[in-house]
Amino acid sequence: FPMNDSTNRPRVLLRALGLIAFVAISFLTVKHIGLAIGANHTKDALVLLFAFMLLASSRLAYFGLLLPLSLLLGAYYPVAMAFGMPSYQAVSALLATDAREAKEFLELLPVSSVVIGALIPVGGYVAYRLADAFRFRIHRNKFLVIFFALYTVVVTDPWGFGDKLRRATLEATNERADILHLATQNTWPDASTSPTFDDYDDYVLVIGESARKDYFAAFGYPVANTPFLSATPGTLVDGLIAAGPNTTTSLRLMLTNSVGGQPNYGQTVVGLAQKAGAEVHWISNVSMNGEFATPVTAIAMKADHRVFLRSGLTNNHSLYDDAMLPLLQELLGRPHAGKRLIILHTVGSHPNICKKAAFAPERIPLRDKSLREIECYASSVRATDVFLEKVVSALKQSPRRWSMVYFADHGLSHHVQEGRPVLTHAPVGLEHFLVPLLRIRCDDQKHVLLESPKNGRNLLGGLASWMGIRSSALPPYELFDGDPDAFDPHVGKAIHKDAHDPAVDITGR
Repeated sequence: FPMNDSTNRPRVLLRALGLIAFVAISFLTVKHIGLAIGANHTKDALVLLFAFMLLASSRLAYFGLLLPLSLLLGAYYPVAMAFGMPSYQAVSALLATDAREAKEFLELLPVSSVVIGALIPVGGYVAYRLADAFRFRIHRNKFLVIFFALYTVVVTDPWGFGDKLRRATLEATNERADILHLATQNTWPDASTSPTFDDYDDYVLVIGESARKDYFAAFGYPVANTPFLSATPGTLVDGLIAAGPNTTTSLRLMLTNSVGGQPNYGQTVVGLAQKAGAEVHWISNVSMNGEFATPVTAIAMKADHRVFLRSGLTNNHSLYDDAMLPLLQELLGRPHAGKRLIILHTVGSHPNICKKAAFAPERIPLRDKSLREIECYASSVRATDVFLEKVVSALKQSPRRWSMVYFADHGLSHHVQEGRPVLTHAPVGLEHFLVPLLRIRCDDQKHVLLESPKNGRNLLGGLASWMGIRSSALPPYELFDGDPDAFDPHVGKAIHKDAHDPAVDITGR
């Protein structure tokens, strides 16, 4: 419009304001899309911004591409804030999640990330309406379209998000196929027993959940939340590095004879004990999502006897780990002539953490309400301490000789949500992988703390030595010898070596 025509000036001004609003809405929307898909560099942001405006300026492109993509990315935004870019860890966790865990996950999402996620498709619609109202037809400018296409292909990775999602999904689904193929097989070539195999009759393996060792007083946390573990005769190992950031990715490597970071579902801790002549029992307070739906479930299904307290219609949300104790006591009371491996899979400190903390015998005094989730986590560790004390008490009532090992599959990391610290599965530093490991035996006389880094990928070898079992397929390895492993604990962890995420001390706060 000619600016010297006074009648056109308001229209020019309105169109200019419309263009500014269009660019501003596009920019704000794209900013959060970039956070959702990991496009944090300027070159990526420019591509996203132009692509967004290009798609918003065409009715066909908006309804065919921008609307469904903005709905998808809006839904993914809260997940991205917790887990980051698509990865095997995120996809495998999704495939292993049941309705209860999904509900707990949704309860933990901060309102702000949900609102921002909802605003992404809203921003797309507003941009489309502005482009339509002011007739911004960017897609008709051939020069801009060609320049954008060349810039995208040459300078950026336009398919990065989609490619990562595709590869992560393919890896997770291929593994599920391997599980179905190997779930019922025991491919251990041999298993012999050493003299220590006869030292004990019952070997009890307790698998903890989402437990960082630096929140255990027994491992140095300043709040006295583990009076039993801090004093009981036994051996504690300060230095076990979990193999993965969540249950599935960690236990698939820690409970199988993994090689090169890949699990071997034909050679599991269950199959090894059976090969050596032990009877295996698996009692789980973790949901069973189909017989072979997850790596952990597939390993458990190989046991001679297994009980899942949370499965199908019996998935009782109020059950804590104490619900496994009557089953353990009943099992220990049965006459049995041979060796037994009894595996207890706990729910431990799994989010929603404050629900787990409710089972602690007492709560930690706290004045600063912004630290409530930290207190819940420390109190959930107290609940674990009480549970382990009850397990040991049940074992002491048995006439059989026994040895118990406890370790956790992974920890959690601190993040700030709505101005308060929370704990999530998204790793920040190595502390996410530093988990407790301990052994308590019927004949232990003193309390020992060993400071020795141990690679969680070697855990199965250590469990074999603990039970006094050998196999030609498994190199000898000790968990409780006090000798540090020579390895880089950061390898395969997707964390920066200089990133630190220390425990939060709530003493007197």
